[in-house]
Amino acid sequence: MPNKTDSTNNTSQALIIRPTKAALLTGLSTRTITRMCEAGELPAVKLHGKWLINRSELMRIIGVQA
Repeated sequence: MPNKTDSTNNTSQALIIRPTKAALLTGLSTRTITRMCEAGELPAVKLHGKWLINRSELMRIIGVQA
């Protein structure tokens, strides 16, 4: 039975990602992704001071099949 920690740490399959991973996936800078979150251009939630981004929404916005 898979460990919960293992599934949440596998960022290639993660449903929720941080700006650093979003930047790698999009080719944009981490700062650009963060600014998009702050401006509401990218649907994201800030939890305990860290941005969390829905990976499938990010892929939809940039026009890539997830």
